Amino acid sequence: MSWVNLAATIGLAVTYPEMARELGELRRSQWRSRGEVEQASWRALQATLRYAYDFVPFYRTKFDRAGVSVEDIRVPADLLAIPLTTKQELREALAAQWPLSTAVPSHQASRASTTGSSGEPFVFPIDRAAKDLRMAAVFRNIEWYGHRLGDRNARLWGRPERPPDLTGWGRGVEAFKRKALGRRLDIFTHDRSQPAASLVNEATLASWTSQLQSQDFKALDGYVNALVLLARYMLDTGQTGIHCQAVVTGAEYLSPPARELLERAFGCPVYNRYGSSEAGFIAHECGRSPNHKLHINAEVLWLEFLGDGQPVASGELGEIVLTEFTNRAMPLIRYRTNDVGVPADARESCPCGRGLPLLNSVEGRVDDLFYLPGGEVLVSHVWHEIFADQDFVAAFRVTQHRQDFVEVEIVPKHEQLPASRYSALQEWVRGFLPGCTVIWNQVDEIRPGAGGKLRSSRSLVASPSGF
Repeated sequence: MSWVNLAATIGLAVTYPEMARELGELRRSQWRSRGEVEQASWRALQATLRYAYDFVPFYRTKFDRAGVSVEDIRVPADLLAIPLTTKQELREALAAQWPLSTAVPSHQASRASTTGSSGEPFVFPIDRAAKDLRMAAVFRNIEWYGHRLGDRNARLWGRPERPPDLTGWGRGVEAFKRKALGRRLDIFTHDRSQPAASLVNEATLASWTSQLQSQDFKALDGYVNALVLLARYMLDTGQTGIHCQAVVTGAEYLSPPARELLERAFGCPVYNRYGSSEAGFIAHECGRSPNHKLHINAEVLWLEFLGDGQPVASGELGEIVLTEFTNRAMPLIRYRTNDVGVPADARESCPCGRGLPLLNSVEGRVDDLFYLPGGEVLVSHVWHEIFADQDFVAAFRVTQHRQDFVEVEIVPKHEQLPASRYSALQEWVRGFLPGCTVIWNQVDEIRPGAGGKLRSSRSLVASPSGF
């Protein structure tokens, strides 16, 4: 361990002792047997159900209406008696009571927000203990590709905006993460406040490459499509000299061809992860599975894979439903993620020796690059960030039908749209689409596509040859 790693580890223990304690426990628990891991996960699930019934009126009402008693949930099959929970239900419940739990005072629940990748961003409460445990799970997962606290890393991601209540503890953690826990080079793929700075062209890719060539990194982390765009540029122009030990992808679907392209361009293994703003890191590759399967963070959540409301068999595609154990301010019980994935055989073990259950793949997250008439490329994750601020929009979808023609569909939250704010939103979106005709349609609903995933961003335009 280098002095930088040692300093970061000591800094974590001194500054955030609960987070450090949780990290130590997660490091130990991953090596327990499959049976021990599953038993501990099931006990945590049962405790979450009991807590939700006792302290969360939303769930108490939900259980009572379904005729469900917590004591009746003895084996996983019994979970089917509990109604599923949707994001819209939680949004409505939070409008009536913030936070959802009567046991968590409002001043102890900070505000977090989804990116809106499903087209419906929302703000939700999270307590400090949940943040500690979720961050500990992140630190454990990154160790799987050799990244220790304090190691240098780089990230291709959107420019973040500080949430309005990111003060005190929250601001301190963010600063600690960026400095002591991981000296990070941030390369912003887009900035929702600057449309012109969000358009990617060859000069942009050359700049990204130059920045990454300037120093060595333990890991390069980013959106799948942004990394693929960079990898294509590097291979096409013969660029080398980016030294990292791992490429880590998230937020979007990683296809086998995309994985192969990234490995060829960067000359190192690719690790995929699956997570959400509501639940944190859900599953992560360890690098030892020959078929790139992911380990589920079973200490903090329980996953179900459903088809027509019933569990699917291993190897079959199913809707991912989760129950999360950490956030007492807003428990997630049988929460519909709007993602689809393929569960592994429960008897299957990973060569790494960890007892954490396996997930074959996540298939339902796909974001497209928008190839624009002027030759620029737009990383379409920017739409999720723009629409996250629009409280008069219930859902949205942006579709690029032709290189110069884009359709925006919105589901208004109220019968009457605020004229000035709607006009400002239209102008904001147009700024990211130079050379394009943009039409807007108000619709009653936006239906999920194949596989059940509501894709809020899609392009029907093929990648131009040579770029």
